[in-house]
Amino acid sequence: MLKAVLLTVALILTILGGYMAWGMLQVIASFLWGHPGALVAVVAAVIVQLLGHALRAKRTKLIIDQAAGSSLRFQFGALSIGYLFNTLLPFRIGEAIRALVIARRLHISFLYTFVAVVIERATDIFFLGVLVAIGALIIGNAPAWGVFTVALIGVILSSLIFIVLILLKNENRALLKMVAWVAHFFNPQIANRIRFKVWSLIFGLQSFFGHTSLVRQYVLYAILSWTCYIASALIIITSLLSISGLFEIIVSSVSPYVVALNPLDADSYRLFATLLPVSASAGNLDILARILWAVLTLPMALIGLFALILYRPGTKKSAADIRVDPYVNKLMRHRDISQDFPTFLESYFAGNDLAKVLHKIEVAGELSLVRFFKGGSDAITILVLKDGGLFVKKIIPPKYRDRLKAQYDWLRRHEKMKYLVNVLDEQDTKDYYAIDLEYDPKNIPFFEYAHHSSLAESKDVLEKVWKALYRHLYSNVGKPEYDPAARDAYIEKHIDGCVEKAASAHGELARLLEQPTISINGKEYDNLQTVMARIKANKQAWKDLATYAHASDVHGDPSIDNILVNPNSGKPLIIDPAPDGNIIVGPVFDLGKLSQSFYCGYEFSFRDEDPVVLEGSNKVRYRDHISAQYSKLWQFVRQELAPQYVSEAEQRAMIFHAGALHLRRLKHQATYNPGNTLKFYAIGVKTLNEFIDQYK
Repeated sequence: MLKAVLLTVALILTILGGYMAWGMLQVIASFLWGHPGALVAVVAAVIVQLLGHALRAKRTKLIIDQAAGSSLRFQFGALSIGYLFNTLLPFRIGEAIRALVIARRLHISFLYTFVAVVIERATDIFFLGVLVAIGALIIGNAPAWGVFTVALIGVILSSLIFIVLILLKNENRALLKMVAWVAHFFNPQIANRIRFKVWSLIFGLQSFFGHTSLVRQYVLYAILSWTCYIASALIIITSLLSISGLFEIIVSSVSPYVVALNPLDADSYRLFATLLPVSASAGNLDILARILWAVLTLPMALIGLFALILYRPGTKKSAADIRVDPYVNKLMRHRDISQDFPTFLESYFAGNDLAKVLHKIEVAGELSLVRFFKGGSDAITILVLKDGGLFVKKIIPPKYRDRLKAQYDWLRRHEKMKYLVNVLDEQDTKDYYAIDLEYDPKNIPFFEYAHHSSLAESKDVLEKVWKALYRHLYSNVGKPEYDPAARDAYIEKHIDGCVEKAASAHGELARLLEQPTISINGKEYDNLQTVMARIKANKQAWKDLATYAHASDVHGDPSIDNILVNPNSGKPLIIDPAPDGNIIVGPVFDLGKLSQSFYCGYEFSFRDEDPVVLEGSNKVRYRDHISAQYSKLWQFVRQELAPQYVSEAEQRAMIFHAGALHLRRLKHQATYNPGNTLKFYAIGVKTLNEFIDQYK
């Protein structure tokens, strides 16, 4: 379709343009026929001009090849197509068409190919602008000062283009945030596409400018191409005019590129004559200008028409290649993968250092980013491709190294545990700490599995998970022990401490804490301080929280999001242990994590982006939704699973831990997702109320 449209437009405009310029072409032909010397000069000039264009195409090829390899022949053809449409259409539309032709043929980003063309033209404008400005200053007449102004503007604009591209290449924080700001005006899908395209462009710029040898080649080709262009003009000018002196030679040779010679615009000829530092008859100048226009325009335009006729779309790739190529090289466009990176793109354009580290690793060719599973304040979990194999990488900034290192050590220490994910490797650098985990594409999240499978199948998965945890971690825990110190430390750190820190960063939460009661979706509850006072005043409840079976280790986070399932076999996979920072170390804590999911509906709350409303001083409203399947699975955990493994006191305490875990998360929510902070607080307080209500 693209070829058909372009070819139709080109043929129509070529016929019209040929008709309008036919008289002038006859004049040129008649003159050259009578002046064999000038004819030889024109032929020589055309050859030199085409050599300059070949060097120009070579320039562009250096940048384009960072995305996809291409031949010099193709790049020359694309350049000629651009010249064709620049001749036929205004506003240099041919540059955009050239970029589109390259992008469609190679299946790469149009933005990248267009920027490659912009770099090429900005280089030309800067190079020519400097030469013209110097020459105009030397000439010093009124027209020259006008030309100087135009040249100076060209130098400034081209410099600004380079500055913006350099800032983009260097991942300037302000520029990235500007891109994010522009993107937020669109819906999420379009916003992701915008961010992805700009990220891909940065990827390409860094790939090119990161190789100093390529940059040196680019500059060399630019100098050589303009040497050819100037030499081409000089050949024609010296064949028709008597010129002496180095200055006159340089100025005369550059003049045709300063003035946009137009056979239909007599003013362009007059300006050209004014710029020439030599005197000549009007007739000679007229024929010179016409010949120069013909040499600078027609050969490439005719080649462009021929190249357009021969143009073919890019070859189709196999399904396997199409699945892999876009991830290996983000500039590929066999298919749109922009929606696979929302978390990463949001973090990257927000200036997240860890996202920049990942980007740097990919640019270096160490791996390819495929899919992002999780992202937050500290760590990012991603699927990566390396040497044809897929694996999961968890990466964290150096200052949080110990957290992920603890997970790595835990996985190594418990690698014989049934259903546990296999850890492959670790990387410890000055920029990040990372671990690599085995990946099985057949596995799906348990959240998805539970809502698409039968209740019996979901129960079976939970049974398998808990049996594996209990047999490996808790088989020798013994009877529950009374440990008030651990209870008190847990409440002080994970409830009081986290709520206090969250309130310091969230004004509405701070005001809500001052109220004795809280209304949650229209129902009145004791607020945090009041309900905690009730819990402490109830001897049995207070004792239950301190009475639990002690273990040497816990998983720390066996929530639904950390259980994967093979839907074909029903085999679970346990991932993401969180062994560090746990004060209550025993099976009741891990059951509290399951309670957080099934009893409180944590996964629904986390995924829900509906607004949370604070009415008055103490009324919180939010969408409270737990699926029927979750409710059934909670009954299973409460009535069947937990009684097999923990005491009655621990079973009652499970609900407390579910609420405490929501309050424990407040510090993170207030910083990274403040809109959801009041919801998590409300769920936590509501759950603590429901815990103490067990003792009525």
